[in-house]
Amino acid sequence: MGRSQTFSWLLFVPAAALYAASLYQPALKAPAGVFRYTGLNCLLLGWLGLLGRPAWALPWVANVLFAISLVRSLLRRPGREALILSLIAIPLALLALLNHRIEMDEAGNMTDVVPGAGFYLWLASIMSLAAAQMGRLAMLTCLCLTIVHAAAAEDHPQYRIPATKFVQVARADQEAITAAICDGKADGTSCDTCPEASAPGGGFSLGAVLKGHFSVAAE
Repeated sequence: MGRSQTFSWLLFVPAAALYAASLYQPALKAPAGVFRYTGLNCLLLGWLGLLGRPAWALPWVANVLFAISLVRSLLRRPGREALILSLIAIPLALLALLNHRIEMDEAGNMTDVVPGAGFYLWLASIMSLAAAQMGRLAMLTCLCLTIVHAAAAEDHPQYRIPATKFVQVARADQEAITAAICDGKADGTSCDTCPEASAPGGGFSLGAVLKGHFSVAAE
């Protein structure tokens, strides 16, 4: 496993830890009294809402979306699909606040309930997952842009030329430059292997060379 993948997985540790902690804390509890539903109780019984209690069923579906999103994030390359699932899970989780009264026993006795620590830990885990996914996508986007810019810079090299310009370079500098870059025989500012070298005054035309563009040690 590469370091980048290990670091990527570490981004999701807070979300998993918060979710695990929420299972053992009261998610719904009576304002006064000892009755409470832990997060684990809600996870195991929430699916019963599919039989006609949407206020139970929709928040329970948020667990399914959380699990799918987390697994996709860990086992596959990051993508928008996992992020979309976790973002959808947030409003579904908030629907749990609509449950003000629930059954507290098989006889159907009802009691008022309020959100407990487990609910807030559970909501924080889903939001943490979405934040981790957005952070990883942002980092990968920055990395891709850096690679693209680096490749573009290699394809289009830039040269640093001193701001001071000379309309006419000294004769000695012209001859030194010609001698350094000529593959044949250099004679003054002309090179016998350069185009038009046979013409009078042929060879390089160095009259407009910017001094400092080349560093040549003339012998």
